[in-house]
Amino acid sequence: MNKFKKYIPVLGWTFLIILLIVVMGFVKNDRQERIMQTPDILVETPKDMVFLTQADVLNRLKNMHLIWEGQKFKELDIDKIEYAILNMPEIEGATVFFRLDGQWQIKCKLRQPIARIIDRNGESFYIDTKKKVMPLSRKFSARVIPVTGNFDRSDFEIDDDLIHNEALINKKYLNEVYQITDYVCKDEELSALITQIQLNSEGDYELITLLGEQPVIFGNAENIEDKFEKLKLFYKHGISKTGWDKYEKINIKYRDQIVCTKK
Repeated sequence: MNKFKKYIPVLGWTFLIILLIVVMGFVKNDRQERIMQTPDILVETPKDMVFLTQADVLNRLKNMHLIWEGQKFKELDIDKIEYAILNMPEIEGATVFFRLDGQWQIKCKLRQPIARIIDRNGESFYIDTKKKVMPLSRKFSARVIPVTGNFDRSDFEIDDDLIHNEALINKKYLNEVYQITDYVCKDEELSALITQIQLNSEGDYELITLLGEQPVIFGNAENIEDKFEKLKLFYKHGISKTGWDKYEKINIKYRDQIVCTKK
C-alpha cells in the first residue's frame, strides 16, 4: 500500500498533463474552425496624405481572394496577406497579427512623397522619403514640389533585387532630385518659397519661386545647404534694395558668389 501511495502524485500529474493536452486539442480545433470577423485596419497617414483608406485595403485583399465572408481561422494565410499589403504601391510598412481578445488587426504605414516628377513624356509620379517611385492617386493629390526635365520614369526606378549592386543603382537624376527636394521639404521657409524645380538643357536645376518671375539657377546637387543659405540672404538683404524687376535670372551655382543677369 505504501508503495502504491508513492505513485499517486506521479499518476495525478500524468492525468493532468493528458487532460491538458486533450483540452488544448479541443481548443485548437475550435480555433481552427472559428469564423473570422473583418479585421481592424489601421492606416497611418503622413501629414494627412490619405492615399489609401481602410476600405481600400480591405477591398484589395478581398479582390485578391485573401479575405472573404465566412472565412475560417485555418483558411487565413497571414504571411500572404502581409506580403500583399507590403506590395501595394502606397504602403511603406505593414504588420498583421492577432490580439489577445481573438480579433485580428492590420497596421499599415503609408509612404510620404516629397516631389512630383513630370518626365519628358508628360508622365507624372512621386518619389517618396525612402527614395522610391510612388504612383499618383485618384483619391488625393499631394502638395509637393513638381520637378520637370528631360528624364523618364526609368531614371528614378530601382530594382529591389539589385539594390546591393552599386553599379546598378547609380541613378543620377534620382539622387540629385531626391537630395534637393528632401532639403527643401525639411525647410519651412524654402518649401513655402519654391513652387517648381526644372532641369534645363544645360544640365542645371532651376528654381521657380514666388518672389519674382526670374528663375534661380541652382546648378547640380552639390553644396546644397550653402546655395540655399545664399539664396535666403539674397532675398532678405540683396534684392530688396535693387527691386524684383531688375534681373532676368539669378545664379547661385558658383561657390561663395551670386551672379545676377540684368534685363
